[in-house]
Amino acid sequence: MGYRLKNFIVAKHNGSIVAYGGFWDTAVLAEMAYTREPFLWKLMANMGGVLRHFTRIPLIPKEGEYFEFRNIVNHAFKPEYADAMMEIFKPCSSMMYETKCDFFGTYLDPADPLLELLKEFRPHLETE
Repeated sequence: MGYRLKNFIVAKHNGSIVAYGGFWDTAVLAEMAYTREPFLWKLMANMGGVLRHFTRIPLIPKEGEYFEFRNIVNHAFKPEYADAMMEIFKPCSSMMYETKCDFFGTYLDPADPLLELLKEFRPHLETE
């Protein structure tokens, strides 16, 4: 899938572009794995084993374990059209689900207005 024009989504209002973003499958560039895990992450992974009995928690890969990662990239939106940006997440989220990736995210500057929008999303976990 990679990053192609097909994976780039544009929202328009009255003929003007108000929001856009792309979905990037990083697996076409490289396989990702944790080669060395910080001690704190190891501790969290071990605690996750216990916590799984009480609540659902997301996957935490182990050292040396490969995982699939996807990104929303090249995003931008006019502040008054935040809803349009939220709509762009829907097909990106569907693409993430279809590709069966483990992690999905984006790179943000702390001042990026997208950060406030992302806070409205909560992870959806499935049990097997």
